[in-house]
Amino acid sequence: MEIQLRVVKTQGSEIWIQVDMTEISIVKEIYLYLIVNTEKGGNHTIYASNFSGGWENGTVLYSNESLSSVINVNAVFRYLIYVNIPDENSSFEVCEIGIVGCPPAYYGPICTKTCPVNCSGPCDLETGNCIFGCSNGWIGDKCELGEKNAYSFLRNIRACLR
Repeated sequence: MEIQLRVVKTQGSEIWIQVDMTEISIVKEIYLYLIVNTEKGGNHTIYASNFSGGWENGTVLYSNESLSSVINVNAVFRYLIYVNIPDENSSFEVCEIGIVGCPPAYYGPICTKTCPVNCSGPCDLETGNCIFGCSNGWIGDKCELGEKNAYSFLRNIRACLR
């Protein structure tokens, strides 16, 4: 997964950085190692967005006065945005940002397995199950049962229930 870091502002009353993963990806964990120098605590907020340039339209993944170094998430997005709004004398240094996930069509420990072709969107990183459902006419955890198979499957269930 290619990542591009855009440091927007690292000193003042509104500090934020944006990480561009270059494509929409499935993310399970975020690692942040920052040095934050502030007189007041401020609030650390992490947003996920599919749009560049700001966090206003993003989804909040994490918000707290203290910043955890490992943040567990289950989200699909392209841009990760870290925002800290402390005081005018605040500053921070980015030591490391790690994002654990896979591009949307892959899963597995090192993202080498291909998601099922009939998934509507990305699949689960660990199991490969279709987390956003199946394309029309397909059913099953991995959308492996097509219309003919689905009809036979439902007919067999009805026969068993009699």
